[in-house]
Parts: sequence; structure tokens; C-alpha cells
Amino acid sequence: MAKFLKWCCGGCVVLALLAGIVLLLVWRWAKNKPTNWTAEASIEIAATPEEVLPLLEDLRRWSEWSRFERDGSEYVECEFGGAERGAGATVLWKELGSGTDTPLTLGKLEIDAASSQGLEYTSWHYGSLRLSMSDGGDSVSQSNNLEIGGFDEDFRVPGTIRLEPTEQGCRVTWSESVDLGATPLARFYAITLVDVAEHLHETLLEQSLEELKNLSELR
Repeated sequence: MAKFLKWCCGGCVVLALLAGIVLLLVWRWAKNKPTNWTAEASIEIAATPEEVLPLLEDLRRWSEWSRFERDGSEYVECEFGGAERGAGATVLWKELGSGTDTPLTLGKLEIDAASSQGLEYTSWHYGSLRLSMSDGGDSVSQSNNLEIGGFDEDFRVPGTIRLEPTEQGCRVTWSESVDLGATPLARFYAITLVDVAEHLHETLLEQSLEELKNLSELR
């Protein structure tokens, strides 16, 4: 029996050492994985920058073309403030039906600059970064949701929407950058979710620009 216990203890030590080596290798690999990404999409629109700009600088109109859940969901209330449009315009996103009398504030977006060349803005996502979209049909509705949370600090996401004149109208390029930081939790997300998050983020930008194109070319 003593021999058996000794063998078991020895085996446990070996397994523990192997597990430690594997964790060390995974950690070294994770340290080299980027915890940030930039999502970007671009589209050609048969409308001038001056015709497209009103749909961008008026945050109340984002729900007409943006495919982000925060801009068009029936469960998210948008509270507008600051300037009427352009630099200084703000929107707060509040989650309805959260089970409390006071809606949970999900985040905020503020336009930093606006011109015929496009927009620069900053958005903050309080406590978590949620990338969510839905594709609805007459009888089928599919949704994709990704939420990255558990951070003490809020997510600050800078973004730009550039307008470049072309012979046919203009090219619109939308980009947003996300940095999860360098904490162990961020490293965990880096090896599990960053690639998925970047793909979903780019898909949302692409689909939003398609809607912006359709709306702009109806004018």
C-alpha cells in the first residue's frame, strides 16, 4: 500500500509539473497575442459627402442606418444631449427592462469633430463591450451576440467615419479601435475571443454602411 501511495504521489507531482509547464507556455503565447484590434469597412455611395453628412452628424438619425443594437434596439433607450448635431452632440444608451426603476446606462458616444471630410468621435462602454446584431426576415430571425466584460475600467472606443469624394459620389470608410489592456483577463480574451470579436465588429460596420448607402441613395 505504501508503495502504491508513493507511486500515486509521484504521478501527481509529474502531472502538476506538466500542467505548470503547459500553463507557462500558454501564458507566454498569450502575452504575444494582441489585446487590441481595429475594425474597418468601406463602401462607395452615389451621393456627395454633403448629402451623406447629415445622416452622420445627427445622432438621432443613426437608428435609421446603424446595425449596432445600441442604436436601434427596442430594449435600449437613447438619451440625446449636447449640441443638436456635429461636434459636441452626445447620446447615452440606457437598457430598458433591466428589472430596476432606473435604467442601466450602457455607454455614451460623443462627436469630437465633424466636417465635409467626415466625423471623429469617442464612445464609452460601461463595464463591458457588447457587439450585437440581428438579421431578421419575414419568418426567421438570427442574432449574433458577443459581450466582453469583467473589467474595472470602462471601454473607450475612438472611431472615425471618413468621407472622400469620388466621380460617382463618395467613399465612406468607418473604423473603430478597441484596446482591452494588458491584464490577465485581457490576455484570456486575447486567446479566446479577439478574433471572433474583430470579425463581428467588422461585419456590423459593413452592414451599417450598406444601410447608409441605401438611405443616402434614396435622397
